Amino acid sequence: MSAPRVVFLILSLAFLSACAGQTAGLHTEPAPSSADAGTPSSGAVDAGTGSAAAEDGGDLDGGEADLPASADVPGAEDGGTEAKPQAPDRTQPPWSQTPTPPIEPGQVEKDTVAGGRHWRIGTENGVVHVWRPPGYRAAAAGVVLYVHGYFTNVDQAWVDHRLAEQFRDSQMNALFIAPEAPSWFNEDVSWKSLDELLQRVSHVTRLKLPDGPVVAAVHSGGYRTLQSWLDYEKLDCAIMLDAMYGPTDAYHAWLTHGDRAGMKRFIMVTADTEPRSRELLRRHREAIKRNDLPKKFTDFTLRERKARVLYLKADGYEHMEVVTKAEVLPLVLKLAPLRRL
Repeated sequence: MSAPRVVFLILSLAFLSACAGQTAGLHTEPAPSSADAGTPSSGAVDAGTGSAAAEDGGDLDGGEADLPASADVPGAEDGGTEAKPQAPDRTQPPWSQTPTPPIEPGQVEKDTVAGGRHWRIGTENGVVHVWRPPGYRAAAAGVVLYVHGYFTNVDQAWVDHRLAEQFRDSQMNALFIAPEAPSWFNEDVSWKSLDELLQRVSHVTRLKLPDGPVVAAVHSGGYRTLQSWLDYEKLDCAIMLDAMYGPTDAYHAWLTHGDRAGMKRFIMVTADTEPRSRELLRRHREAIKRNDLPKKFTDFTLRERKARVLYLKADGYEHMEVVTKAEVLPLVLKLAPLRRL
């Protein structure tokens, strides 16, 4: 074969190969981040058995974290490939379709919900709900912040997830605050400063902020808001309601740095977020692991109630059911360092 024909064949094959690669690329999903992979949690102690977490019979082979249709989609902030999806169709499930009336910044609505005093506050950063339970004792109270996940806004979550009823059922003596948060992963965090949010609530409601513990409970994509709050020095307890989608470094640093590090509490309830939850377990040998959720608080062991780092497998709950069944949040809030009503 002559030299010109050889060159022509080589160039033709290269061109066809490039075209095939471009065509395949049109149908290729972004590769998941390696940070999603499960990690053996050999350091965590399995409550009740004393065995290492890696011995619980679970799959610790490092599989990728599967994200169901109802779960959050990690973006570039997760350390993965930056995704550029089309805008979601918010008229389709699992997006909430609950209609909510608009409220302008500066407006405040007051009423009674679930027996407690309720404020709905319009701000430039979105709506904020504040709920004060009946029997509230300001001198001994703490603060509970609840941050919703994706596919909803705070007004819809307030109704759909019956948040006032869940707060009431926790029986905690706290001022409960539910601020607006991103409904999708390409939306910016609404309240990046926890101190600013608390001061705004105090100013509008004319309530003195309690001096007790500050607890943040976040569901799903609410982890992004929590990560922006970890520098707030008075944050005492973080509760992840199937929300371990982000890298664990920030949580590890929060638990181990600062003058109050030894007093901080971290509770993980996991359904679809097991790999990263186990990754954090591996980094904390004092962690306690339980493979189910008890039906009532008295079924927790004393070690579980006092654990600095606690892992709870949400056995029997799907990702959204962790908040929609209105059973998990009231239960785990009882584990927070708050006083009962």
